[in-house]
Amino acid sequence: MKQFIKKATTVLLFSTLIAVAFFTGAQLLTPPDVSLAISPQTIGWFAFSATAVVSLCNIPGLGIDNLNIEDTSWSGKALQYMLTRAVTDVDTVINGCACVLEEISRKAITIPRLEVTVLMQKYNPEPVARGGQTVDRQVLTLQKFELYDEFDPQDYEVHYFEQDYDETRLIDETLPATAENFTMLQYMKRINKWIEDSLWNSRLMWDPAGANIAPVTKGYPDNTLQTGTNYFFDGFIFKMLQDATVQTVAYNPANFTAANIRENQFNVMLKTLINNPISKALAYKYGKDGLRYLISYADQNIHESAQRTDAYKNQDSTQYGINRFAGYDVVPLAGLDEGTVVLSIARPDYNTNFFIGTNTTEDVMLEMGRKPKPSKLWFVNMIAKLDVTHGWGDQAILTTPVTA
Repeated sequence: MKQFIKKATTVLLFSTLIAVAFFTGAQLLTPPDVSLAISPQTIGWFAFSATAVVSLCNIPGLGIDNLNIEDTSWSGKALQYMLTRAVTDVDTVINGCACVLEEISRKAITIPRLEVTVLMQKYNPEPVARGGQTVDRQVLTLQKFELYDEFDPQDYEVHYFEQDYDETRLIDETLPATAENFTMLQYMKRINKWIEDSLWNSRLMWDPAGANIAPVTKGYPDNTLQTGTNYFFDGFIFKMLQDATVQTVAYNPANFTAANIRENQFNVMLKTLINNPISKALAYKYGKDGLRYLISYADQNIHESAQRTDAYKNQDSTQYGINRFAGYDVVPLAGLDEGTVVLSIARPDYNTNFFIGTNTTEDVMLEMGRKPKPSKLWFVNMIAKLDVTHGWGDQAILTTPVTA
């Protein structure tokens, strides 16, 4: 078998762009003895050069040859596209809510923090030092994990792609280009969803091989974080709950209604920030460089309902809502659960309060290829590292129904 040759694509594989590329014939054609590798820099989260995936091999029911063809009817000439299910994206990165620190070749990286105490004193020809400097750090400890899956490309013969195979080759068959392209696309979409969920809700304690704590015991509505393998590192929510300096506003479901979400939730969080002598420095800074409310999709719907039901509307009630409160941006994130709201500085540079650490992107590829002979199976593989942390706990306000 010829040596695998990796091909890296330079196209941003956002779902819409890829669809256009496929439908106009711009497909990635892979010869029989060539493996395909797509750089993590090419789609959604990966467009920001971040890299992380979920270890699918740990999910119950997944094993050798996981390709499941349910429609075995012949449908004529091969289609030039395949339908893929819509999947939520990695909103935290796409919306610029965190700084991505990439190309971390070490196990851990530190984020230095500096604070000074200024104490004025009366003039003295020989003054005595008063005040001081404090230098400490936040640490991103990268956790290593991978995606690995196997399937048999010959299973596609009973679907749409029979005529795409070389009739003279029965043992060393290739994967049809359409199937290859859309398989890679859907894997990357699923990776993005897993990353977004993990950034906020992942906990090491969910690991069945570790503490094996069920998420429902910590206030989550179900245990999908555990069954979905969201347990390779501790996410933002858990780390903020563990930090005693993070200011919290108690969760009250009565506040998450169209009548109450703005005054009883958003405004109470803003008052909490303003009334603190440290965090009030963030007040009245607007736009992407200022404070942002990070909320769930469900709470975004409530926020828009509040705008539609106002007695005196300042917008067309048939249009989408205005994502602002008191001048501050409101950003819905797929990774946040209903009832969780974060108020802080959330931006994509070092002035943010949220950091994501990843390993070097050059050595991380989402790779698809054929296993060595005599195996007939193909594989999908990716190895990566990831961790998250916040900068200053006393510059974040958190409301959430989940507990530490």
